Amino acid sequence: MSMLKAVAVILCTFLLMAGCSSNNSSATKGPNPRIVDNMNAAGAGPVTKDNTSIGGTHIGDTQEQVKNLLGKPVKIINGGGGTPNIRWFYDHDHTIISFYRNGETGPVGGVVDILLNQGSRLKTDKNIGIGSSDKDILAAYPSIAQSHKMTDDVVNYWLTGTKRDEGFYHPSITFIVKEGKVTTITLSNSLIDPNK
Repeated sequence: MSMLKAVAVILCTFLLMAGCSSNNSSATKGPNPRIVDNMNAAGAGPVTKDNTSIGGTHIGDTQEQVKNLLGKPVKIINGGGGTPNIRWFYDHDHTIISFYRNGETGPVGGVVDILLNQGSRLKTDKNIGIGSSDKDILAAYPSIAQSHKMTDDVVNYWLTGTKRDEGFYHPSITFIVKEGKVTTITLSNSLIDPNK
């Protein structure tokens, strides 16, 4: 009888150890992003104007909606940089928000780009912000695509939308990661009218 108990104890110990080791390995693995050459190669993705935001701001939001969320910008630039878009600067949040405009004197449309730089406190609707880790990105966006490793340990992560115009899937969100930490986040409609 004691021999049977000994075998049972050994078998139980073996099963427990096997269960523990398989749980640990699956917890540390995590999702593996697809590696692509550029954002366009990532193909169509799940991003929409409604389901993705930064600091509560969505692609297509009006100037009034942005002002209600973030307050008045410290600086406004009327066009320039190769587009007629209006750019609002929020220095305290290291954020630039661009509003679509078809021409230098045309009516101002909705948000077309949101750019976060180092020092920004704003986060995506999935709670990813400047300083988040690459592991945080992969957990929040399991279907994200990744660039090949670039110089200085820089990697780009891309998630796109389903609409394809002018050669781009939009809207899209890009995370630039250096040494495992997010340094820049861009939510963009690729300079395409967000009301299209």
